[in-house]
Parts: sequence; structure tokens; C-alpha cells
Amino acid sequence: KMDLIRTAVELDRQVRGFNSWPGAYCYFNDKTLKVWDADAESKESLAAKGIHPADVESGCAAAVTKDAVYIRCQEGYLRLNEVQPESKKRMATKDFLLGYPVAVGDRFKA
Repeated sequence: KMDLIRTAVELDRQVRGFNSWPGAYCYFNDKTLKVWDADAESKESLAAKGIHPADVESGCAAAVTKDAVYIRCQEGYLRLNEVQPESKKRMATKDFLLGYPVAVGDRFKA
């Protein structure tokens, strides 16, 4: 289980370390969301890409683009690249966002 109040770097390492078993996961809309691939980002790296994250609590979506969700962590942001919703197949976050709308401020729970 991903503790979303940790740093983005720690969570990035957890995702890579637990891939493929036992897996890193959190909850979104009370459903399990397995995270297959993620990257740690800093506020500066996001600004360089033209992304300006909202000031939200740790564990909330700070920015959402057409192909990624950036979750605010204790330090930095975790970019979700590839996820697997409960009872669904593994998919790119871009495809996930087509069926599961995520808004800035939406909470991802540990």
C-alpha cells in the first residue's frame, strides 16, 4: 500500500521495487488502483513543462493533464504513468483518464 504522505522519490522507488509483486497500490473513489509505473517530479521540473500544480494536501491530485495525474506528496509530486483500476486491465494513465475523470483536488487514499 502506498503511503501518499511520503516523498515522491520514496514512492517512485516503492513502485519500482514492488513491481510486479506484491505491487504498489492506493485507492481512488473507494476502488483499488494499482500503480505500475510512476515518476517523481519537482515543482521546478513541472514548471519547465508548463505545468503549475495547485496548492493541495498530500495525497490529492495537484495537476491533471491529458496523459498524466500528478499527486502531491510530502515533498514533490508523483506522476502516474501506468495504472490498473480494480477489476480492469493495466493501462496508460492517458487511457485511465478517458474512463475515470480526475479533477484537481481529488484524493488518492493510502
